[in-house]
Amino acid sequence: MLTNVRLVFLCIAVAACSQGNAQVAAPEGLSDVEQAALQSITEKQVLGTVSFLASDEMAGRNTPSTELTIASAYVSARFRGAGLEPLGDDSSYFQTYQMQMSKPP
Repeated sequence: MLTNVRLVFLCIAVAACSQGNAQVAAPEGLSDVEQAALQSITEKQVLGTVSFLASDEMAGRNTPSTELTIASAYVSARFRGAGLEPLGDDSSYFQTYQMQMSKPP
């Protein structure tokens, strides 16, 4: 299972790959499985994910909104598909919290 630090690195690598076909240097100490996961990231996959999440149809993903729910379900499904261990509430990929909203006078 990927550690949090390695997962963050992989997310950064995915974002960096969206800027062309440049290879991202992997950090020292990755296992063969982690190396394979990093090398499996393609520009097409990254562009597809970013294009969906940034699309006009997602309407900026306000909090709360239907679009945010759709985006979070999409990301959750991608995490599940990648085999990431859910660490959120009730063994999910989600963490709930109370948010207080206020408006300026």
